Amino acid sequence: MTTKNTFFSLIIIVFLSFTLQAQTPFLVNIQAVNLSQTPAIQSFAHAEWEGKWLLLGGRIDGLHRRQPFASFAAEGNNTQIYVVDVAAGQVWQRPVTELPTGLQEQLQSSNMEHFQHLDTLYLIGGYAYSASAGDHITFPYLTAVHVPALIQAIIQGQPIAGHFQQLQDDRMAVTGGELGRIGDVFYLVGGQLFNGRYNPMGPDHGPGFEQVYTNAVSRFRISSSQGQLAVSDYETWFDEANLHRRDYNLAPQIFPGGQMGYTAFSGVFQHNQDLPFLNTVDITPAGYTVNNDFVQYLSHYHSAKAPLYETANQTMHTLFFGGISQFYFNENGQMTEDPDVPFVRTISCVSRDANGQMLETRMPVDMPGLLGAGAAFIQAENTPSLANGIINLDAIPADQPMLIGYVVGGINSTQPNVFWLNGEDLSNASGSILGVYLTKTTTTGVKPIQGANPLTLELIPNPAQQEVKVKFGAPIKGTAFFYVQDSTGRIIRTFDAEVEEHGVYTTLMELDDLPKGIYYMHLTVGHFTRSQKLLIE
Repeated sequence: MTTKNTFFSLIIIVFLSFTLQAQTPFLVNIQAVNLSQTPAIQSFAHAEWEGKWLLLGGRIDGLHRRQPFASFAAEGNNTQIYVVDVAAGQVWQRPVTELPTGLQEQLQSSNMEHFQHLDTLYLIGGYAYSASAGDHITFPYLTAVHVPALIQAIIQGQPIAGHFQQLQDDRMAVTGGELGRIGDVFYLVGGQLFNGRYNPMGPDHGPGFEQVYTNAVSRFRISSSQGQLAVSDYETWFDEANLHRRDYNLAPQIFPGGQMGYTAFSGVFQHNQDLPFLNTVDITPAGYTVNNDFVQYLSHYHSAKAPLYETANQTMHTLFFGGISQFYFNENGQMTEDPDVPFVRTISCVSRDANGQMLETRMPVDMPGLLGAGAAFIQAENTPSLANGIINLDAIPADQPMLIGYVVGGINSTQPNVFWLNGEDLSNASGSILGVYLTKTTTTGVKPIQGANPLTLELIPNPAQQEVKVKFGAPIKGTAFFYVQDSTGRIIRTFDAEVEEHGVYTTLMELDDLPKGIYYMHLTVGHFTRSQKLLIE
């Protein structure tokens, strides 16, 4: 396939901004909880049972260092299993060294995918130094934890090993993805296999490493019989262009019409640049849908999050607490882009109405520091909830604050951008517990951010035979990156071109070397993305 790189501007686009009138129907307030012996951990797994929290894995240091010899050092692994009773102000702990090697090593890893169903916490993968392997690895394990029994054993000082089941399965060697459940089917979304020492200069520098994105949603069932775990009905939806993401937020959703599912918000990294995706991916049992009509500006890495739903008007809200973002608000209240993707204090909300339209708002209250990245939101015990932990907003009384949950742990950074700085104490694992109070009101005054996508893409003709004209409207100057994807989800062709100014451009793409069938064209200009289906006859 060849392209004729004679791009030319046809017309200049004038983009008119507009303001959506919808408002987020609640306010939030953050209050610190004073609890002695609070564990300081980040990127951990968690479960809850009758008001007590179970915290496992993660790290006890801050943002990973950029030097390979210091990055993800073994001494930064969390080697304790914690039980926290926030109401009683008590903390209990037990070392993972009481467990067999496989459990002991996985349970001190970071970024395990995890999901609690009833009384069982499921753990997948995770990344850490493995003494048995003699290297940093992504662990090939699925582990099931009987939550109430383990909590009781830790509190009473009883043996804990009998409350775990573990299965070795190379398909579970994933870190930085997310795990959900719809019906009786689990969904492992995104993530990567990462073996070796992290090195920002790439896999061929220094000690080197292996990094393979899953580029997929994997679906399967988990069963247990006579103490043995089993995975069945395993299938994969592969998409190298749209599912190439990790370290993001996956939130349970109720979609228009009442369909249960999940939305993958943002994540890293784009193929063509070390920047986050700003689009979202909706996942249901029927498949996944990429939403390029909406641009999420304010939360791009994994952070504490809380889903809320209004049944009366079929509106879904997802709150994001601090974290890391390519965009933030400066001291003058102006939204500002930082390509270094800094730690931020922003609390934001993405809402989806009954028609499926999405908008993003910045809440008027910020986090009390550069907190939230690698943290968890754990619901308060009496918070009214629907399926999959979605908070029932209709059941919360109006005009009075209600404790809905807590932002627990995470990374505390001393500055917005610390990755390229030298120093050991620029960030650390946070031992904070922040109570989140929600007040339902119709007079918030919160205005949404313009999140529409002005980038356009058209393929003429479509269906096509020998060649197709690619016509696109670029809202900004920069580089236009094109990806051609086949029906199996593989990227088979790439090309790019410089956009000198905003406007409409065209180019011809020859198709002689491509077999007949269905393809997808993806275009990225700056932080905007568009996709179109192409049929070659």
